Formats: sequence, C-alpha cells, structure tokens
Amino acid sequence: MLRRYFVTFKGNNSKSQAGYTLLELLVVILMVGILSAIAAPGWVSFQNNQRARTSQSRVYSAIKEAQSVAKVKKVAYQFSFRNNSADGLNTGEYVIIDSNTKPTDSNGWNNLTWQKLESGVTLVSSVSSIKESGVEVYSFNFNYKGEAKELSNVYLQIQQNNSTKYCLFIQDLLGNLKSYYLDLNTVFDSSATSDCAKYSKY
Repeated sequence: MLRRYFVTFKGNNSKSQAGYTLLELLVVILMVGILSAIAAPGWVSFQNNQRARTSQSRVYSAIKEAQSVAKVKKVAYQFSFRNNSADGLNTGEYVIIDSNTKPTDSNGWNNLTWQKLESGVTLVSSVSSIKESGVEVYSFNFNYKGEAKELSNVYLQIQQNNSTKYCLFIQDLLGNLKSYYLDLNTVFDSSATSDCAKYSKY
C-alpha cells in the first residue's frame, strides 16, 4: 500500500513537470487576445474622457484667472483660444492677455506664448461675436470690473476625438461660468448648429 502511494505520487509529479502543451498555450494566448479586444475600446474611451476632463479643468481655471486679473489690474483682459494643426491633431491652446495690447495680425498672435491642452483635445466655438478679426482665434472678454463683455450664447466646447465633450458657458454679465458634461440625448434648441448651443438653456 505504501509502495503504491509513492509510485502514484511520483507519476503525478512527472506529469506536472512536463509543462503545458502547444495547444494549451495557444488557447491561453487566444483567450488573452479576446479579453484584450473586449477591454481596449473601454480603455480608449476612458483615456479620452480623462484628457477632455483635464483640459476642461485647465480652461475653466484660465478663464477665471483672466477675469481675476482684469479686476486686480483694473484693465480689460481676455482668455483667447484656438486650435493648432501643426501637431496633426488640431490640439487646442489658449493664452491670457491684456485686451488693450492684443495682436492685430496673425503673426502677432502666433508670437504669443500659447498653453497647449492635452493631445488631441480641440476647442470649438462658432459664436461670431467673440471671434478675433482676420484670424481663427476666439476670446472671452472681461472689462476692468471683471464683467463679461458678451453673453448671448457665448460658449466653448471641449472635445476629444469628436466624442467626449464638455461645455463652458458665460452664465451672466458678472462673468460666472457654467460647466457641464455634454449629454446629446438632451436637446433644448434643435435649430442650433453647435452641440453646446443645442444644449444651452440661454
């Protein structure tokens, strides 16, 4: 009986040391591939959302900074933004400047020190009243009291790969900002051409 036990134990140990067969390895590799394919879209979506959220936070803070500087210095200040196609991703960028000394041509705008957002995050606005003359630059303007110069549908859309989107609106003449994640299932204005404008209650 004791002898039989040792023989059986030895046989099982030899089998475990033999390792996996080629078929078993292929099955494991296939399963890993399938799981990766299932998880990949969710991971990409998560990364896109994080980039857009980080950019939204930076833009919000920069706009509030422009407003604060205007109040402190008692001069008109602005938050200006554009998309730069130089990186092939049309990534958004912004700058905070004195409205009284802003550039008058494209070269002047290009020479400013722009702050880039997360890679691939674009800034969108089709509001003509805040577009700078002769260039693809838009601006949120504040007077020396920190009050918004424009209000009607002044918005900024922050998006990553045309999917994850956030909206920033100047809510009132005091320059208060409203920020939210864009839910395209809720539309308040079906005639608007912009997603943010469709979602705005103003």
